[in-house]
Amino acid sequence: MSNSGSPTSGLRAKVQWLSDNGSIFAAYRTLEIAAALNLEPCFTPVESPDSNGMAEAFVKTFKRDYVGVNPIPDASTALQRIDQWMEDYNSDHPHSRLGYRSPREYIATPTSRVSGLTRATPPGQLPV
Repeated sequence: MSNSGSPTSGLRAKVQWLSDNGSIFAAYRTLEIAAALNLEPCFTPVESPDSNGMAEAFVKTFKRDYVGVNPIPDASTALQRIDQWMEDYNSDHPHSRLGYRSPREYIATPTSRVSGLTRATPPGQLPV
């Protein structure tokens, strides 16, 4: 499958895009654009402000720590940098709720509690 010339050329896996259930996010045109950008729309549960808060916190952090401090002359440049920024966010960026570890460091840690959070059991495994 070739996407040459597409801003998402070279992307292998879809990126999950978490949003609330607002009509703009579920609108047909929005979902069409998400598909063109290789995004998989995922919606927070109805009447679940905690889930929406997590999505909003991610957007705030991403804008502050990546978008706001990097020159982005055009959309193509932004799309090229997102993979690198996401890799850094998941592998190197410290998260206060994870004991100032990256998500990958947190998952690799044998302890099950950090700052009052309980790590979820990976799919297909029973909790110990």
